[in-house]
Amino acid sequence: IDNPLNPTKGSRQALGFEYAGVGGDQKYILGTANSTLYQPLVDFESGPLVFSMRNRLSYGQSQNDDPFPLFQRFFPGGIDSVRGFQNRTLGPIDANGREFGGSKEFVSNFEMIFPLVSSAGLRGVVFYDVGQAFDDDQSINLGALRKAYGFGLRWFSPMGPIRIEFGIPVAKKEGEDSLVTQFSFGAPL
Repeated sequence: IDNPLNPTKGSRQALGFEYAGVGGDQKYILGTANSTLYQPLVDFESGPLVFSMRNRLSYGQSQNDDPFPLFQRFFPGGIDSVRGFQNRTLGPIDANGREFGGSKEFVSNFEMIFPLVSSAGLRGVVFYDVGQAFDDDQSINLGALRKAYGFGLRWFSPMGPIRIEFGIPVAKKEGEDSLVTQFSFGAPL
């Protein structure tokens, strides 16, 4: 990508694999694949209109009869995941309604980033996110992905990128907020 803190074009892909089991009490495999694309669509005098897409697929599996370890589980939701849901609130829940994370995860973010006040480093964004985590005995089910859309502001400040984004869940469930406001320092992951 052209700028890691304020990208406007390029792509980044990352693959990761982890194996635990040699000399420890946890035995599992964990694979992750991340892909990010920034594509300028129109170049205005004040800056480019940029389409951005991020995808994350993660898969973990215990190598014995134990459940996938809690410290490696996936908890989507939040500003760097599925906006429109509070941090770490998506995925499997126990009998008491508490999230315990999934051993598999799929998250995809689609954005249109546009200039507002280029001289001040201020940009706007509209987005559509989908994602969910799934438990050990579940497959990744694209029909079960949670969805959200929204808008936000991004300021490339002297201290670095600052983001404020407002997410609205699609098909909100009981107990979920109708509008989730999230704030972050740093570029999107």
